[in-house]
Amino acid sequence: MKKMRVSYHSGANFPKFGRRMVPISTGTLKPDMYGASKDGWFSRPTSHLISHLVFSEMEAGRAKWAQLCVQISEHELYFWTPSELDHVCAVFAENPFPTARTLVRRDGADSALNMHWLSRLPKAMKAEKFRQKFLKFVASNPEELRLFREFYSTA
Repeated sequence: MKKMRVSYHSGANFPKFGRRMVPISTGTLKPDMYGASKDGWFSRPTSHLISHLVFSEMEAGRAKWAQLCVQISEHELYFWTPSELDHVCAVFAENPFPTARTLVRRDGADSALNMHWLSRLPKAMKAEKFRQKFLKFVASNPEELRLFREFYSTA
């Protein structure tokens, strides 16, 4: 099963940098697990580059946010900006597939390797088959992806 969804957030309820909205109702996450709050905000690993992409939007005074969720089978990936999605797509398309250590070195920052998004990604999501399925789905440009990109081009 492949699907996307977009959720919208105001500046007032935009989470602390680097957090993701995770639907607690799915039963896979409980409010007291892994730093999740009762309203569903959940701390997630990121990278220096992605941090910079989101922080740039914050510095520009962005008051409204959209979050894209891409679900393939039981795996979900969340994105705050189109540039974040584009970065992950570029990494997924690399051949050979890089390691988190390689990406941390490229970032040029003293990031904690263990908190880099690629190091925390489940093994099944690093597999070539999953990455190709993800890239093909994103390339099909579903309606939700068009709405997400349009939101950031006009908001």
